[in-house]
Amino acid sequence: MSLALRLAAALVVAFVAVAPASRAVAQTRSGPVDVTLTSPYRFYVGGGVSVVHHTGYMPYSPFNSEEWVPGTKVFGGYKITDWLLVEGAWHYLGTARFFESPGVRARETSNSLSATLLYYSPPVSSWLFDTPLPVHVLVRGGLAFKDIYQTSVVQTNEEGILAFVVGAGLEVEFSKRWFGRLEYEFVSTAIGGPGQNVPTLKGLFNLNIGGTRRVINLMTTPISLSVGYRF
Repeated sequence: MSLALRLAAALVVAFVAVAPASRAVAQTRSGPVDVTLTSPYRFYVGGGVSVVHHTGYMPYSPFNSEEWVPGTKVFGGYKITDWLLVEGAWHYLGTARFFESPGVRARETSNSLSATLLYYSPPVSSWLFDTPLPVHVLVRGGLAFKDIYQTSVVQTNEEGILAFVVGAGLEVEFSKRWFGRLEYEFVSTAIGGPGQNVPTLKGLFNLNIGGTRRVINLMTTPISLSVGYRF
C-alpha cells in the first residue's frame, strides 16, 4: 500500500474512532448534550493533518509532476449566519519531487493562504438520515495565495500565484464548542500570468486561466482531518 493510501486510511480510522468516545462523554449526564445551530459561539479555530496530491506543469516544458505527500492545516473563522461561514486557512502543502528538464531532478515546496465562504448545512439528521452526533455538510469556495519554492542543482526559484479554492466535507459536533472535520479541497493552478494549457479532468479538456514564469504551475488537492474549537 502506498504512503498516501496508508495516511488516508489512518485519517479515516482516527475520525471514526473519535466520534463514539465523544458521544459517550456527551451522555454522561441525564441525556445527550443538545448541540444545535443556535450555539452562541461564533468564532472558531482549528488545525489538522492532510494528505495532499500535487499535480504540476513546468512552464515552456513538457515535464510535469504528480505525487501524494503529507501536509498540515490551520484555520479560523466566523459564523455569519446559521448557514454561512467565512474562513481563513493556511495549508502547508508539502514537498514533491519531479524532473524539471531532461535528467535534472527538482523539488518544490508549497504553502497556501486562503479566504473562503462556506455553506454550512442543517444537521444531516434533519433532512437525510439519523446520526449519533450532529453532522453537517460543508461546501466552500474562494481564493488563495500560493507560494511555490522550487530548487534543483541548476537553479532555485520562488514565485507566488493566485488560485481559486473549492471544496466539500463533513463536520461532526462533539459538543457546543468542539468539532471535527473531514474535508476535500482543490487549490487550482495559477490565475493570471502567462497563459499555459493545463489538462483538466484527466485530460478531457485543457484549461488556460494563467501560468507561472519560473516555477512549476501547481494544483493541489488536500484531504484533511482536523479538530476545531468554538469561542
